[in-house]
Amino acid sequence: MSWQTILNDDLGEIRRTPQRMALAAKLWLDTWVSALYDNAVFQGTQAARGAPWAITGRLTQANLAIGIADMMIRTDAAGNPLNFRRIHLVIPPILVVQAHDIIENLSTYGGPGTVNLAQYIAGIHVDPYIAWAGINIPWYLVADPSETAAIPVLRLEGWPGPVVSQKASDIRIMQGSAPAAFTMGSFATGDIEYMVEDVIGGWADAADVGVADFRAVLFSSGTTP
Repeated sequence: MSWQTILNDDLGEIRRTPQRMALAAKLWLDTWVSALYDNAVFQGTQAARGAPWAITGRLTQANLAIGIADMMIRTDAAGNPLNFRRIHLVIPPILVVQAHDIIENLSTYGGPGTVNLAQYIAGIHVDPYIAWAGINIPWYLVADPSETAAIPVLRLEGWPGPVVSQKASDIRIMQGSAPAAFTMGSFATGDIEYMVEDVIGGWADAADVGVADFRAVLFSSGTTP
């Protein structure tokens, strides 16, 4: 942007551009992480593996119990029980009320003659970028990161998040005075340049995309009652 634009920014909105760039980078990161597992390739691969790796049921008390049981009986490549102790429920926003109703309802929270499903769910996580259409609403169960790196997200050491930078000005006033905005930009063009950058990495696999351990994820397509 030009220094004249900055100078005329009476409301300070344009000066907040770096903050908006940082926010946009954080929002992009959310979409990027979501796409690591919520994509047609992984869904198709996991569904083709069948039970206990994928189911088709919508999010109900009964189907959640089936999903938890499927997670509990999983084994590694050598046939040893994985014995997951903490499982996370990952859902799109449209299922948030339903999920809390299931987990916190007396019938699934240790009521008389019932099974306490809540003891198996370490948390409910809402991913606003999970794609769904009509009544077919997918949901996932994911093992806790402390037990296995199911969907790893890595950062360069010393790079904790998005960085917004401004190109240093090459203007040096030799005589006279000028508004501060004039000295923020380029000698050649007068433009002030900002940049946002992030360094992030994840797993890459032809069949499982960003899922490093398919055994730690249960996918439900949400297509059947």
